[in-house]
Amino acid sequence: MTRRFPPPASMRLATLTLLLVAAPGVSAGMAAPAGATSLRERIEAMGARERPQAIELSRRALAGSLEPDQRAWFLDRLTADLLRLRRWTEALASAQEGLALQGADAVTRVRFGTLISTAQLGLGQPQEALRTFDERISAALPQLLKRADLPADLPADLPAYRRALEALRTRGQALLGLSRRGEAMEQLADVLRRYDALADAEGQARTLHLIASLRFSSGDVNAALQAEHQAIEAAQRGHVPDLLPELHSLMSYLESHAGNQEAHERELEEARKSAVEEGDDFVQAKVMYNLSAGANDRKDWTRSLKLTEQARPIFLRMGDLNMADLCLVSQGVALNRAGHRREGIALIRRANATMATRPGQEVTLVAIQKSLAEELAFNRDFEQAYEAQLEYQRRDAALHVADNQRRVAEAEAAYQADRKQRQIEELKHERVQQERFRWLWVLVGVLGLAAASVGAVSWIYLKRAYRAMQDMALEDPLTGLHNRRYLSNRVAEELAQAQRQRQPAPLASAAFLLIDLDHFKSINDEHGHAAGDAVLRQASELLRGLVRQSDAVVRWGGEEFLVFARIATPKEAGELAERICSRMAACAFDVGRGRVVHRSCSVGFACYPGSLARSAAELPSWESVVSLADQCLYAAKASGRDLWVGVQYADGRAPLVETPEVRTGVERGDFALLHRAGREVTWPAGR
Repeated sequence: MTRRFPPPASMRLATLTLLLVAAPGVSAGMAAPAGATSLRERIEAMGARERPQAIELSRRALAGSLEPDQRAWFLDRLTADLLRLRRWTEALASAQEGLALQGADAVTRVRFGTLISTAQLGLGQPQEALRTFDERISAALPQLLKRADLPADLPADLPAYRRALEALRTRGQALLGLSRRGEAMEQLADVLRRYDALADAEGQARTLHLIASLRFSSGDVNAALQAEHQAIEAAQRGHVPDLLPELHSLMSYLESHAGNQEAHERELEEARKSAVEEGDDFVQAKVMYNLSAGANDRKDWTRSLKLTEQARPIFLRMGDLNMADLCLVSQGVALNRAGHRREGIALIRRANATMATRPGQEVTLVAIQKSLAEELAFNRDFEQAYEAQLEYQRRDAALHVADNQRRVAEAEAAYQADRKQRQIEELKHERVQQERFRWLWVLVGVLGLAAASVGAVSWIYLKRAYRAMQDMALEDPLTGLHNRRYLSNRVAEELAQAQRQRQPAPLASAAFLLIDLDHFKSINDEHGHAAGDAVLRQASELLRGLVRQSDAVVRWGGEEFLVFARIATPKEAGELAERICSRMAACAFDVGRGRVVHRSCSVGFACYPGSLARSAAELPSWESVVSLADQCLYAAKASGRDLWVGVQYADGRAPLVETPEVRTGVERGDFALLHRAGREVTWPAGR
């Protein structure tokens, strides 16, 4: 039986140092006065196999007296070489020393901040890496990313621009390490677009490599294969040989997962050859690990154990505890299938326990837990197998829920919707498939009625998981609010219920309020996108606190929200709009590092049905009412912002069949306009 596991963070994120650390020559722009010139020339002439010697030369130079720009160059090169050898702790220390250099410019600070994040990722600390980006890097990026409409408007300082892209790619990798795949895809897609505009083959290769890992972790193997193939082509085109071992290694894994055994073996051999050429012990160890999986497939337990026993010390020496733990899993499977059941299961449990102590490993933990359940079932230890399977399902569901509670890039909205639909269909299929629960059928025959009750519990769990997945598709991941799909699915039922509760013949049973944060873009420009996200989350909580439980708050798009509120009169809608405007303007939004910003908002609303409809046919569509609210919002913004504007049909008027223009309707008496006291409404031209 095939034993494959999704690659851990170190493998799935495509070897952090290879992706994020620029080639040593990238730092060539830093000056090196005569006293250090010879050492620098010797270091620059060294190849990949001579990195340990280059490290010693860099340290010799740093022990002497150097000018600030010299010290920056040697610290940069030292850190890069340490990262390539996966000596994370030493790299972290040298990068922190570089960041502390007095008088360093923005480019140097961003560079060393990026190297710190890279080392933290290597240490299995994606949350710390993201914090480093937010606290040490993000504030300097707007300056480095100026004039970014490429290629017609190339930035004046291209090296600085590339440093900024490295930092953004690091952020995408940290988000992926935290399983925040939606945000990671948004970040990486933006970085790739910028590299495409520069025709930067190396940057394209490194970014596509990360995207391939992301696509695989999202369950889209074909898209992952395509991205990794493009990454290999870009690396070859850009002459980046040190990246090829890792690219071919991941490609071999993807081909194996896709069932392409011949392509898997070909890519594995390419990974081995390029790793030998580059002196990359880490990738050679990963090749051994993959070969051990193949040996398990062929039931060659002795060879599998030998390979993992050779690979695991390399991973431990290089500090990759995740891969070392996966070697334990492979050893456990081999021992268990060879008849050493107690030792085998103990190794898998040991790997499970130690992996759980490190943050950001949720995806790998799910795979290990599934393997544990399967091996216990193979041993016919059905009671423990069932408990392990339930824990696997719990972890898997939690992983998907956590991922979908975070922001999905608007550019990837269609992809995310399709992915959620696929997950729903997979859960439907899981109700009847025998692969995951094949041991439960054996259990039914062995334990009779008790087993049947166990199966019933699993069935109930799957139904709940299916409902939870459906609910996820109706939520905005960043704010946790409902999304547009929720409104489309539920609004007809909500309006009908509101109408019944407001009989007879109400002028209003519900209101649609559109809220737009004033001058929101300036938050992103001045404080970064993380600050903008924080403001959106806090504004969402503020709106939740201002409406009743029976009302709904929807993330309408960007910095715009929609509130569906059950009301009795248009006056109530105006009172709610006033509360929203007042509370929003008074709120101090925390954007991190002790900084706060203040933003007002503009509100437009319209009531449903808004008039004395004499029949169901005369009731307006909810879309037409939202269109009226949108026109009112536009008027509020054009009239100076920090304002609410609403509209209701004039007394006795029936709703119009088509959505009218509010301004024209007011002028001819179809509508009555409501707005904040003491303010005037100015209609923009053409509205």
